[in-house]
Amino acid sequence: INNMIYIDNVHNTVVENFTLHHPNQDRADFLGIMFSNKVTFRNLIGEDAVITGDDGICTVYFYPVDELLMENVTLRNNVGRASAGLVCTQGNGTFRNCVFDNNDTTDEYDSRSSNIYFCADGDVMIENCIFANSYAAEQYDDCSHAVHTVSLFGAQYVEPKIDIYNSLFYNNSLPIGSVFTMRGPYNLDNNVANDTLSSIINCTFVGNSSPDETINLNGNHNIYNTIFYDNETGYEVGLFYNSYVPPSTFNFSHCNIEGGQSAISNWYEGNIVNWLDGNID
Repeated sequence: INNMIYIDNVHNTVVENFTLHHPNQDRADFLGIMFSNKVTFRNLIGEDAVITGDDGICTVYFYPVDELLMENVTLRNNVGRASAGLVCTQGNGTFRNCVFDNNDTTDEYDSRSSNIYFCADGDVMIENCIFANSYAAEQYDDCSHAVHTVSLFGAQYVEPKIDIYNSLFYNNSLPIGSVFTMRGPYNLDNNVANDTLSSIINCTFVGNSSPDETINLNGNHNIYNTIFYDNETGYEVGLFYNSYVPPSTFNFSHCNIEGGQSAISNWYEGNIVNWLDGNID
């Protein structure tokens, strides 16, 4: 399909079995879904888009979407401003058996991520996915603002559970900031309880590069059976804190983190790091 697809106000819908091939598209996106719920995208390929116009923010845009399912979806070889892959500014759902490969951002735009930028108002699960070979350019010429290749985070006053299972993060790079960021609760009131527990389980982060961290986290996390190795980054894991989020607990078990516990940067002494059994230093 060499055209744009927009879906507005649909429910209990399956969209499947097609390829979007759209080079040199001068519009905001080539796939958009708005004000919908229980929408499934299955066996979809989105490739070779070059989004260059003034409204050229991303290749795929969702807002708001409830109970999204993306299954066997591949977004590859795309270039965009905010995201060459997918932007969801309000939503929740599941990504299963998806591939985000060779997606690059360029130019100047706020809050960019080259593969996924997902603002969660509910739980998000990523399972058996690949994020590879992508680059996120600096937001400004002086590299004063961080960017990421994957951004998963909670909407304001929301404490979503964000889980990643059996996924590969390979050969992604950027000039500043953490290569990946996963930030659950986002509350302006630090007295709000932070009870949600997110997980990174059976994942591999290898061959990624940035002067900062491979991944940056906030919110309570279990990080189990996960490999961080051969990344050219300042730290493998950064544990985030600022006035918008409460202190958190991070449990590491049966992980292979190059550099061991010293490769974890804890930005705030209120965060608790539990270095449990089975870790390889």
